[in-house]
Amino acid sequence: MVKVTLRFMLPFSLDVDGIFPLIASEERFSVELNTVDNQNPNFPGASHLENVAIVNDATGIIARTNVAATYTPRDKSSVTWEGYCWTVTPLAVSVANSLINAARVAHGEYFKDFIYHPKQLGPIQYQVTPLDGTKGFGGVFDPLMGGIQPRAPARIGADTAEFAAVLATGQSSPIWRELMFDARRYKLSGNVRMAVANLVLGFEIGLSDLLAQVALKQGGTSTQLEIEQATIGKLLQKLSALTLGHSLEKVSYWGADTVRRCALMRETRNKVLHRAKLSVVVDGVTCDFSKPADLDSLFAEFDLLWDTLSKATDNVLSGRSAL
Repeated sequence: MVKVTLRFMLPFSLDVDGIFPLIASEERFSVELNTVDNQNPNFPGASHLENVAIVNDATGIIARTNVAATYTPRDKSSVTWEGYCWTVTPLAVSVANSLINAARVAHGEYFKDFIYHPKQLGPIQYQVTPLDGTKGFGGVFDPLMGGIQPRAPARIGADTAEFAAVLATGQSSPIWRELMFDARRYKLSGNVRMAVANLVLGFEIGLSDLLAQVALKQGGTSTQLEIEQATIGKLLQKLSALTLGHSLEKVSYWGADTVRRCALMRETRNKVLHRAKLSVVVDGVTCDFSKPADLDSLFAEFDLLWDTLSKATDNVLSGRSAL
């Protein structure tokens, strides 16, 4: 079972406060209403207002109503991280119109019109809380600014263990991880050249670090020293073969996708860092990182490649074959 709470603000005040049961979209809600007075109402022709109400007010100039609607969905399977965000807006509009209908019927406030678009409700927040104590999720849909942002709740208890361990030990990130973080930060800020440069440089240093860990475990001091001084081409060829058992250019072992991704990282690294280019050709395919789709693809390809190499390294360190 899960509990879901929707929060939004009506574009005017219902002039009703309290907690009430409500049925909307075939779901049973508990709805909490709170009137919020505007501190500085923009009232034409007046420089100061105090204890003023507008007769038959549906403007929202004087006050609005905050709504928190909580319910237990009849169908738990419909409430998922990937899918629930698309249910938020029609459900919020349905709840809002049920509230407005009650005000019209009970108080004769015909001038309070129904909601016809979610943008009238402003940002719509939702929070999904499993009743078995497991971790839930949430998000915000803003019809004016656009987009849905899924948002997990703050970490507590066991979920804070890794955070606490870092604090207690003073652990710091290796330089390759910082470069990868910087790459994503530059990508968010729109600095494409720095995003790509940091990503591929982080890949090169990170690959060197992974291979050095294996060389150290295998007792190869000379190999470890060679790894620290190697070019990216040598890391992908001779040194990956010495440590992981197979060159990262060997399609018959790693598969075409992994080998292609390694080639993409190598070519991008050389073009961006040596020639300040933002376009590369790999296997006859041109990637122009000034285009958002190609830039997104580069980061996605990197994530898949890094996952493969990290797992391969863990396998070899555990005495197994890379794949």
